Amino acid sequence: TCAKCRRVVYCSPACQKAAWKGGHKQECEELQQERGTGSGRAAAQEALRAALFGTTKKLQLEKQMQVSMKMNELHSSNKYWDVLKMVEEGLAVAEELRSESPGIAAIHYYMLGDSLIGCQEYAWGLRLLELARALAVEAGNRSVLGKVLSSLGAYHERQGEHAKAIAQYKKSRAINMELGNRQGGAAVSSNLGTCYMSLK
Repeated sequence: TCAKCRRVVYCSPACQKAAWKGGHKQECEELQQERGTGSGRAAAQEALRAALFGTTKKLQLEKQMQVSMKMNELHSSNKYWDVLKMVEEGLAVAEELRSESPGIAAIHYYMLGDSLIGCQEYAWGLRLLELARALAVEAGNRSVLGKVLSSLGAYHERQGEHAKAIAQYKKSRAINMELGNRQGGAAVSSNLGTCYMSLK
């Protein structure tokens, strides 16, 4: 009996080899597909697996997009406490994106870290900002790096560490000016002025 399609019977191994070369090879594949066994079934299973993976990936991307947009909307409006209500979702999305898209993950860690600093959750906020900085550097995302450095400057300024704040603000201002972001550069310059005044 043919081991693949199990539909054809031979009188001897020699006869089976001759039939295989004589055309059963193609016929065997068709019989397997009809029966749903062997490589025919494997191909169908592979197609199903690919479709399911595609659907799962699409759903995952949609969820990531929803979380990202909501967090960005809240963070841009300085609604830091509302951002913190999304901290579990935000961290989950950041972790999912971390290896494939470190630059996008950096944005999530930045928004969460900056919001935590804004809500005086300094230790946790600082950890996330440091992670955001490392990922922004890894991805070469200068825009995010500039924002992270500004947020780190704000952290140090709130701690009364004005010299450290100035160092971070200067790096942030340089990046903003390099990228032509005059508004960002102006905001950081204002923070620098406040720090220098605090140092008299």
